[in-house]
Amino acid sequence: MPASVFAADPVFAPGSSLTFSKGTFFTGDLIRMYVIVVNNKYKQLSGTLGFYVNTEKIGSSNFGPLNFEQAAEVAHDWVPTYGDLTIRAESTNLTATKEDGTVLTMGNPELGIGGYVEINYFVDRDTDKDGIGNRLDADDDSDNVADEQEKEFGTSPILADTDGDGLTDRLELDRNYNPLKTDTDGDSVPDGKDAFPLDLREQTDSNNNNVGDNADKEAALKNKPPPETPKPKPVPEKQKPVLQPSVTPAALAAESPVASVQTQETVLESSAEADAVPEEVPASAEIQDVSELQTPEALAPSDNRLNSIKKVVLIAGLISLAIAFVFGALWLKKRSH
Repeated sequence: MPASVFAADPVFAPGSSLTFSKGTFFTGDLIRMYVIVVNNKYKQLSGTLGFYVNTEKIGSSNFGPLNFEQAAEVAHDWVPTYGDLTIRAESTNLTATKEDGTVLTMGNPELGIGGYVEINYFVDRDTDKDGIGNRLDADDDSDNVADEQEKEFGTSPILADTDGDGLTDRLELDRNYNPLKTDTDGDSVPDGKDAFPLDLREQTDSNNNNVGDNADKEAALKNKPPPETPKPKPVPEKQKPVLQPSVTPAALAAESPVASVQTQETVLESSAEADAVPEEVPASAEIQDVSELQTPEALAPSDNRLNSIKKVVLIAGLISLAIAFVFGALWLKKRSH
């Protein structure tokens, strides 16, 4: 970067140049420019340096007074923009004092009209901040997709995430997502927030099992066992009724001791009446067919049934005895008359 110097100016010595706080800088960097001024002719020298980029003045800085053969460094801060630039420092408002006390001002033929020093510099961008300008960087945005490839895919060489969905172009290309579309599957969830950017039905994976939440819910419902049918409460078995065979008074009388006494008395009273006594009725005619009343299981002997039968027979026997006693008393009474 050779500098052009207008050497006739008393401020800039031959070979003077602009220098910068960084050897290599890019757009957006804060840069300090330096230039050396020297008083090698007058008793004292002072003035102002104006700083320009192309034709635009970006600032100025004063210097001096400088005594004879005294030098000073004049600086100015600057934030460069992109492109080929001409950077210049120009002396203005010079005032010189000679040994005899004569004061020279700008425009005096002896002092001159001032001079300048300038330099041409290309300021590049460094998109990925890797210290290499984009002109020399094969991957300006450091997304691991070379600039030449980005041209083929249509992605931006200076944007690592062209579509702004939160995923780099490289990652989207590797996973077959669309690096030019924020929402690849069109489910209204950006790819960077979508656990399944290629599945319209799935967006989240709460348990990180690589299966979408919707599929998890469907599987859970499918594998859920049917509700258990409540078992019916056991119904206590009803006590089976004990059916007793029909017992006629005649049968009870025939079986009781009183009946025997009554029969003998009747025979003594009248043989004719005794002859008229009907034949003994078969038990089957007086007692209903048990098979018609109960099942074989009901006829099975049990303690409860036997006890019930005994009670009935005992009560019937007592009744028959009482009846026989009454009839016997009546008969005796009649006979005594």
